[in-house]
Amino acid sequence: MKNQYQVVSLKERRDLYEKQRLLTADAWPEFIRHDDVSAEFWTSLVESFEEFQLLLIDGDEILSIITTVPLRYDKKLSSLPDEGWDWVVRKSVEDFESHREPTLLAGIQIVINPDYQGMGLSYAAVSEMASFAGQRGFSQLIIPVRPSMKFKYPLISFDEYLNWRNDEGFSMDPWVRVHEKLGGALLHACPKAMSISGAIEEWEKWMGQGFPLSGKYVIDGGLVPLEVDRDMGTGRYLEPNVWVVHHVSQGYSERDAQGAAG
Repeated sequence: MKNQYQVVSLKERRDLYEKQRLLTADAWPEFIRHDDVSAEFWTSLVESFEEFQLLLIDGDEILSIITTVPLRYDKKLSSLPDEGWDWVVRKSVEDFESHREPTLLAGIQIVINPDYQGMGLSYAAVSEMASFAGQRGFSQLIIPVRPSMKFKYPLISFDEYLNWRNDEGFSMDPWVRVHEKLGGALLHACPKAMSISGAIEEWEKWMGQGFPLSGKYVIDGGLVPLEVDRDMGTGRYLEPNVWVVHHVSQGYSERDAQGAAG
């Protein structure tokens, strides 16, 4: 599929900023847009790392959005923190502002344009993300991966869900399976990857439903239930992801992506 798209950075195609922003916003459930860390750091991240945000385009049409950030991590990957996505966003901005030399690349987002789904772009986007890591001189790409079908099983424990395998031994989850087929290794869960808190009134607006009692509620798009505390007047959602590492010292290619997709 390589000949059907061009890879550019947001810095190179700043004119596509608004289009990619709208595609990104439409890709996620409403409540995800209110992540506490994202609200604080996202603007700084975009401004600091324009060249690390990639677009797969055909002319002026965006096929996929790939967001990566460099950061410094001197510990073993087995020690990557439970905070996952929130940690990556915060740390990348703090490292940039403190002029710390990065040691690895982190992927924080891949969005496929709904008009182009089913064309192998998931494999192509992960492959391009890994290739970009190699081009930038990094041998490791880490990603707090959000399993794409976990929202259908919000009451199943996250660890149990990750253990579900198909007949080939790959994950039952389509998005985790893409990473595995491209050589990604699952490290461990990051159970606090995203923390979203808000007043009950805010949650009722975001979800379009009431939360009359304290307790846990299954919500549309949620990987786990929302926890509501009527006495405190708040709701809190802690989303689990899974840490995946791609070792990219030998690089990735479009041929790898096509073979995995097949």
